[in-house]
Amino acid sequence: IRHDNTFGTPEEDAFRRDFTVNALFYDIQSFRVIDYVGGVDDLRARLVRTIGEPEIRLREDPVRMIRALRMCARFDFTIEPAASAAIHDYREELRKASMARLVEETYRTLGMAGAARGLQLLLEFGLLDALLPDLGDHLRAESAEPGGLRTSRNLAALERAEAQVTIGWLSAAQGARSSHPFTGVEGREVTLDTKAERRDLVEVARLLLDDRLLSRVSA
Repeated sequence: IRHDNTFGTPEEDAFRRDFTVNALFYDIQSFRVIDYVGGVDDLRARLVRTIGEPEIRLREDPVRMIRALRMCARFDFTIEPAASAAIHDYREELRKASMARLVEETYRTLGMAGAARGLQLLLEFGLLDALLPDLGDHLRAESAEPGGLRTSRNLAALERAEAQVTIGWLSAAQGARSSHPFTGVEGREVTLDTKAERRDLVEVARLLLDDRLLSRVSA
């Protein structure tokens, strides 16, 4: 863990940040971008690169793995090979992060534009096994079926319709496959507020898993 998390110069602050493209400064007097870490070049290359050794930076804050994949999904970036390898190698470190942070980052990833791609990346890199294991098992089984990941296609259709139901679907889909409405790391759970809300979310999940939604949304 970094021990110098204090105020300092802009350059010192830049090197504390997670990824190079997140460490750019803008000078409102000279109207120029200040780059201490090569973020401009990575931005032009659409590349997500950690500041410092990825093995160290991702282990000191495992939630950065989710952020990296979210950035790739949202902006159509790719992950620098060393960072990609580190995510694969240290994905189990996610289990050490607090439940509140994991829930927040997962909701952000699956509640944004690019959520379908985000879901695929979480599955591809194995992060769903730590975040939502039942959903990961479901998607792997689904990918082996003719037509592939039906859930991702339906999620993409909802994005096109600008539907804001992703978070509700996440809770409902997880609950439909287990005795817990939302089971996360180490079996801890976040329950829904009312029975009515639960019924509504289950209905959302049913629609998402229905291919007919695709034509209904596209019409």
